[in-house]
Amino acid sequence: MAGKSTKQGRGEGPVDNAQAAIEGAKKLKRWYGDGISTQVVIGNLTSLPLHLTADDHFSGRFDYDPPPVIPAGMFGCFLHVKRDSALCGSVACVEYALDGPFGTTKARFGWCTPYSGTNLLGVELLAFGETGIDRQQLGQSSKGESTVQRPDDVRNFQYTIHAKFGRNDSSTRIEYTLKEQARQMGGGGGGAEATQMMEEASADEATQMMEGWFFSIWGGIVGGAVPLVMLLEPTPTEDKMNHQIATGVVAMICALSGFAAPAAVESWPPASRFKRTFARFSLMWTGVLVAVGEMTGLEGKSVDHYVNVVSDHTWQVVPAALVLFTAAVASTMVFFCVVRPRPFRRRAEGPGEPLLF
Repeated sequence: MAGKSTKQGRGEGPVDNAQAAIEGAKKLKRWYGDGISTQVVIGNLTSLPLHLTADDHFSGRFDYDPPPVIPAGMFGCFLHVKRDSALCGSVACVEYALDGPFGTTKARFGWCTPYSGTNLLGVELLAFGETGIDRQQLGQSSKGESTVQRPDDVRNFQYTIHAKFGRNDSSTRIEYTLKEQARQMGGGGGGAEATQMMEEASADEATQMMEGWFFSIWGGIVGGAVPLVMLLEPTPTEDKMNHQIATGVVAMICALSGFAAPAAVESWPPASRFKRTFARFSLMWTGVLVAVGEMTGLEGKSVDHYVNVVSDHTWQVVPAALVLFTAAVASTMVFFCVVRPRPFRRRAEGPGEPLLF
């Protein structure tokens, strides 16, 4: 195993669904920080375990090691990064064997995330004892998706690897899926299901990002709008400029607090979609809480004084509040009913299992 990592044992263990593996790879990247890297997710949608048998590093190293074994039906993830203090990329290849190092089929997963240029990937299926193509060239086989197949006459299965970029920039994420299909059955849903699982996981990640932006934007709007009401307060001419500046500063602080708080959920994402959405909704009101705290000390005024200002300007405040409320309800309905129609439901992990919440 040439170029083996010096950080053996560090990494995430296999998980039972694609989305959890993607989240695990993203977490490894957050722990590593900035720099060229490759997040790797391998889904083993076969009836046999995958055993790590070799790895080659042509540029870079493991920052978090690949799992030595990916059990049947599980997903593994790891992180490969550039060399420290060097202008280089992440280029490597790992080899797994089905059912142990002496199994009848081996799978190779290669990638090339260069310092500059096009990101590439490659996959290969081999029989036991077969040499295959050059491993460095393997990782430079495709600019986009790649699919290879190989029949296993001993086990009477057709094996397929599908590879694609889940993220394609200076920190790529490559999602590999190995699946099997009984040859005597012809066709079958195993391969389609495996590909569908990875596609659904990638789509779910995109909608999670959109959901985060949704709550952050409204957190900023609500947080900034609350203190702006103080601009309606009657103020002496000589103090008006200072009052407007102070109110504007408070509004900016509250808006930024309301915008940033929902994004904090990404650093500790709950497993449940409902819990994640509820956490973002709760944190969205951080800007309002900051506004209450800031306005308590603003120019020596109290929250009661703020309430009196609102009461004295009801005909101005209420229409504005209704407009915001209507816009919030409309955008919420569009997002959760059109953009993401099933935000709280998670796909069942096995055939015949119910949808989970």
